[in-house]
Amino acid sequence: MIQAPNSAQSWNAYTYVFNNPLRYTDPTGMIGIEERQWAGAAVAIVMTAIYPGSAQLWYSMLTGMVAGWVSTGSMQGAITGAISAGLFAGIGSYFDSARWANAPSGSGAFGSGLTWGGYGAKSLSHGVAGGVMSSMQGGKFGHGFASAGAAQAFSPMIDTIGNNSPSYAPKRIAAAAIAGGATSMLSGGKFANGAITAAFSRALNDEASRSNERQYGFPDNWQSLETNFVPYFTDDQAYLAASAVNGVVLADWVWSFNGETAKIGIGDMSLSDGSSMRPHRSHTDGLSVDLRPIRTDGSGGRPTWRSSTYDRAATQRLVNALRVSGNVDYIYFNDPGVTGLKFCCTSSPALHDNHLHVRYKK
Repeated sequence: MIQAPNSAQSWNAYTYVFNNPLRYTDPTGMIGIEERQWAGAAVAIVMTAIYPGSAQLWYSMLTGMVAGWVSTGSMQGAITGAISAGLFAGIGSYFDSARWANAPSGSGAFGSGLTWGGYGAKSLSHGVAGGVMSSMQGGKFGHGFASAGAAQAFSPMIDTIGNNSPSYAPKRIAAAAIAGGATSMLSGGKFANGAITAAFSRALNDEASRSNERQYGFPDNWQSLETNFVPYFTDDQAYLAASAVNGVVLADWVWSFNGETAKIGIGDMSLSDGSSMRPHRSHTDGLSVDLRPIRTDGSGGRPTWRSSTYDRAATQRLVNALRVSGNVDYIYFNDPGVTGLKFCCTSSPALHDNHLHVRYKK
């Protein structure tokens, strides 16, 4: 059987694998190293797209193992892929929850949500992981370092593709691959090697983490909360990630357990596709939810903290109930007489006069 019969090189027995035997080593003579690498990247993209949110680390490592085996056709490649995936996923998980590295929502380095120190540290960590991955595959540490580090450095810009919608994950991974490949060439390496390292980095960290966040739609959990909450949202604005759902459910239980009878207005959360919800900047990942302060008539309507119908004492009890879970990152609300809050948005100081913006941790 002749590979690529349209190429004259294929018909010359002395120019096996396009006269480049160090580059193409497939024993069948049908598939070269680069083809296998791109196939491995495709596997990583597909498995990331169907990522089950509850799987977390083990699924990332499984994805890396399968992609590594496809890329190399060997068990060593599968093991390398699993280890690399674990490194990238672990880095992403750490920086997602590291308080020192996270800036207030919607801000930070290039709008990444990370402080400048966190942004630099995460990029550097990705570079090290990429260098290790490259070394384990027989390449140079420096080339892998540059590719993965650059892909992460460009991550805030790549995130804007498709407004973080899950359906745009393949395009974001492709953009990271281009950035990593170009950086690899500039550092003296091969485009394909850098592109694959960057694609792995993006798929098994940023995109897998994003898939893990989008686990639940809030309407499925709504029935048990109808006794205390009064909704003022539309169905397409009612998406919450698992940790936020659990936090709201626990607050609902605490509210009932304490004998409270006032209703709580609950509103904007996130769109299920992760796109931006105007005028909000942070309601894109299912971790934010707006609640109305408590009214003196207990109706769940919308007062401001300056209104005569506003019940400060009951609102303080609501804040306390929300914080029982220990999973609240911060609560924006402008009443200086309520503790456990954070003041926000000097450019629009009245923005949180009439609702509590509750932000949950991942």
